[in-house]
Amino acid sequence: MSSYKLGKELDDLKAEYEAAEKMSEAEIQDEYNTDDSKAEFLSYLQEEIDDLQSRYDEAIEEEEAEENRDWRTAGLDPAFSSWEEVNRMFV
Repeated sequence: MSSYKLGKELDDLKAEYEAAEKMSEAEIQDEYNTDDSKAEFLSYLQEEIDDLQSRYDEAIEEEEAEENRDWRTAGLDPAFSSWEEVNRMFV
């Protein structure tokens, strides 16, 4: 999943957490159809946020690595692994 979509999901989940924090225990149980206490439900949401944050951070790192990889090899002859290797031939 792209970092954009993960970021959107993360923002939505954080907003949901903030809204749930302001609710009473009865409101949470009615709104989310759960028997969990408010603390348990908020704990569950926080775990989901933490997991999604990790996935988002990984996606960002992968996309940045891909961008750097593309920049380093753009227009590069397949016989070479990097522009640095080509440059060493002339130094």
